[in-house]
Amino acid sequence: EDEMQAPDAQDPQDPQIAAAKDWSDGIPEVEKRVFPRPNFVRYKWVLRTCFEHDWKFMRLRLVRDLKFTEAEADEAEQCLRTKYMWVLPLYRKLSSEETSEGGSSPDHISQFGVSKRSLMRILGSEGINIFDKASMTQAKASELYKQANCVPQDVAGFKVRYDAVLCRFQFAELLVRIAICKWPEKSKAEALDSLFEELAILCQKYSGDMRELINSGSTDEVQAVYEAIEPQTWAVFAEMASIHENMHGEKFMTLQDWRKLLNRMNIFVLYPVVKRKYGAYTYRMGLEPQADEQYNKTWQLMSFLEFQRALGAVMFLSEMRPKKECKPDILAALLQKIATENLSQIATAKPTRKKNSVLEGKTQN
Repeated sequence: EDEMQAPDAQDPQDPQIAAAKDWSDGIPEVEKRVFPRPNFVRYKWVLRTCFEHDWKFMRLRLVRDLKFTEAEADEAEQCLRTKYMWVLPLYRKLSSEETSEGGSSPDHISQFGVSKRSLMRILGSEGINIFDKASMTQAKASELYKQANCVPQDVAGFKVRYDAVLCRFQFAELLVRIAICKWPEKSKAEALDSLFEELAILCQKYSGDMRELINSGSTDEVQAVYEAIEPQTWAVFAEMASIHENMHGEKFMTLQDWRKLLNRMNIFVLYPVVKRKYGAYTYRMGLEPQADEQYNKTWQLMSFLEFQRALGAVMFLSEMRPKKECKPDILAALLQKIATENLSQIATAKPTRKKNSVLEGKTQN
């Protein structure tokens, strides 16, 4: 939902637009579909809750460490708030690049986070190429990374810890530090604008992945296929998911389980454009976005609903990467094909379940 495109013309009288301003009546209930159809109110809610959660950690450090005045902090807040539609997909992609190939992390350690190597890649010639010999050297970028990788003073309630990598609010803070270091002659907000102008192509690419997946996956045609193949997808999920329902109230799959399944499905041979590095990315594409990942122990575990989305992400990328599009009829056919020819070889279909859940969501723990 965080990559849904906002309408070009925003009519203030539109009830969705009006509701998105204050959410005084709450947010709309999520549709009971694998991919809910794009909803502008929920889109704005995801952006706002994620940003506000992250900003409460960032503001204090920017004022204390970077000597922002209160006015500068307010200006940076308003500017960065408008950029979160780009921060979320960029973080999703970069945080999945350095996940461990062998084994799962302990459940109190995040499997995801932005590494220094990922940062250097996007700032260098493979990315936006903003390194220079003055204000933004590789050594300076490494120093800024270290400064952002700092545990906040108030960690009460944290259930998931990030060690050598950056969580989302640290990554957003790092972007602020990079912007003002690269463009010291500009105001804080202008420097952020300049950085995101450089990042625009990458942000649009990763945002486009999720937006196009949601647009295709939320159609009636694809939803009908998900419902038709649910006995098969549930059987595979039930067999491969290693987190027993006694732990959190429902079964969950880990990233390690997901990688094992992709190998058993022979995905990387059947669909060579789906690279092994996409394993964590497609897993992350399936996960529901959460504002407070560090307070929720199950956010990085995949529910059955999220498993169905991740499976759709794999088939989507198999078409999207070479052809730059994946229309609903193609995605529907690919899902039907993989269920009939592949998933059926892994587990026997199970028509009944304790929870009938193409509609099942994740509990909060």
